[in-house]
Amino acid sequence: MPSRLNDTARHVVVEIDRDLGNNVNPKQFLDDAELVDVVLIEDSKLLSTIQFLEKDLHIASNVYTFALGYAMRDL
Repeated sequence: MPSRLNDTARHVVVEIDRDLGNNVNPKQFLDDAELVDVVLIEDSKLLSTIQFLEKDLHIASNVYTFALGYAMRDL
């Protein structure tokens, strides 16, 4: 079950050329208190991956909603 947040979010879709040097091994620039992991997921597997991960993790509702909408885009 997705977790609930009291935040406002905006969703953005970008295409990334993973062959460009800067995109091969992306690096984060986080504040000391931030705990964020980069997980690269094929767009066609986004929803199924989130549904698998939610068995052990709390998935933010805005992330789940984006994945659900993205999966339904061609219906």
